Amino acid sequence: MDLYNYFLQQTEGEVYKWHHYFEIYERYFRPWRNKEFTFVEIGVWRGGSLKMWREYFGPKARIIGIDINPEAKKFAGNGIEIHIGDQASSEFWTDFLAKVGKVDIVLDDGGHTSNQQIQSFLSLYDSLSTPGVYFVEDTHSNYWKRGQDREDKQTFLEFCKRATDYLNEWHFAENSFDLFAKDPAHRDKVADVSSLCRNTAGIHFHDSIVVFEKNERKDPWHQIR
Repeated sequence: MDLYNYFLQQTEGEVYKWHHYFEIYERYFRPWRNKEFTFVEIGVWRGGSLKMWREYFGPKARIIGIDINPEAKKFAGNGIEIHIGDQASSEFWTDFLAKVGKVDIVLDDGGHTSNQQIQSFLSLYDSLSTPGVYFVEDTHSNYWKRGQDREDKQTFLEFCKRATDYLNEWHFAENSFDLFAKDPAHRDKVADVSSLCRNTAGIHFHDSIVVFEKNERKDPWHQIR
């Protein structure tokens, strides 16, 4: 299935996406096709994108949609689950994870405010499987006044920019190990770095999209050989 052609062939007005997203989807989602995993899309709207993901990923994937509107329940069935709740609520996410278990991919296409995007990430990322993908789209909403709803004025994009520092935490952590040790087994101590550092292979910025690739990282070391 060619994801972009699937979108172009739609005539029912059920799928609302920017055209340039499809190349980015393919980059991060194609390796998961025809595998058994759990995919969660925040934001159901008219249900069309969930049908698209059902077709794209294949019958082994568990497809879950989340929306604050109870009417979204009508899109359940045919291999699609729907959960109703507020993505800005940590309590909702705690209950959701207790019911659903491990999640492998999250696609946040929900309410698009900074508070919703940040709270969803904080509630879900540590529980995301390793490897996993956390994909947030329509981040251009962070530049709009109506999308800036946090008391601390932080946007999700600024949150993500700060997160990139923690990819390098081994190099500035207060109790960091000796990076110049010749062998990692001979280091005096192991750096007490954050979970984000240890479990994020990369953070990728695209037009209106941020992608966190979750994967376990080993303590970095280098040699002259």
